[in-house]
Amino acid sequence: MQELLRISGSKGLKSLSFSVLIIFISVFAGMKISLGADNFCKSDKAEALLKKHVPLDKYSIISRRTVGDLCEIIVDSDGKLLPFYIFGDSVVSGELWKEQHNLSADFIKNLNRKNFLNLRSRIDSLVGFSYSPSKIKSSRVIYMFTEPLCPYCHEAGKLIYQLSNKYGFVVKILFYSVHGREGQEKSVEAICRNINSKGKFNLEEYNRLEWREKKIAPVNKCKKGENLVSEVEKLSPVLRIDGVPLIYNDLGDSVEGFDPEEIEKLVKDK
Repeated sequence: MQELLRISGSKGLKSLSFSVLIIFISVFAGMKISLGADNFCKSDKAEALLKKHVPLDKYSIISRRTVGDLCEIIVDSDGKLLPFYIFGDSVVSGELWKEQHNLSADFIKNLNRKNFLNLRSRIDSLVGFSYSPSKIKSSRVIYMFTEPLCPYCHEAGKLIYQLSNKYGFVVKILFYSVHGREGQEKSVEAICRNINSKGKFNLEEYNRLEWREKKIAPVNKCKKGENLVSEVEKLSPVLRIDGVPLIYNDLGDSVEGFDPEEIEKLVKDK
């Protein structure tokens, strides 16, 4: 099972990530689609059907396309991409499969990939610290969004460290709190420890549990750390971060949660 720590509402509750298929079907008898599929999907009538039948408070449309005879509309709602399919007078929410292939998931992954690549220069400017193995053997760069108090992040951090030394890639660590103020303060501490130690507090040291249990010393509260943690939080809705660990490679491929097999696939040169 994929394991992930998420923010839930304003309370920062923990939940496990499941692959869930939820289907809502609404029938609107008053409207008949007479336009061609492509034209209809781009028209206001498609969004009107969506608004009429789907109870979304706030959302933005990310993509519209025709898939067969269906109009697919993907919306961003609270940082999650949700696919909807319109056919006739009905709206369906869920995943579209064809010949054992999840078309919806693949398309959403591609949208997230493009989004990451468009934001990469901004992401690079918000790195808390980086780790380079003794011998660089790969051009791959791994971005790990993490938090010191997240147990799944701790497991992911240890694995990423081992894989970095094995395959020889650079790791860039960014901090996003899922434990409110306490998580923010420990994230700031990690960045400041790296600065104060002139890089000796690296990924290996970060993965040790001892420092996380200690009271934060005044010297490990620094403005740069506070700014970096704050700016990642501001970026999170745009990058659609709703939980950690979240790991990207430089191609924009990602793994959400602690999934050792998928993480190792992610970090290998292709």
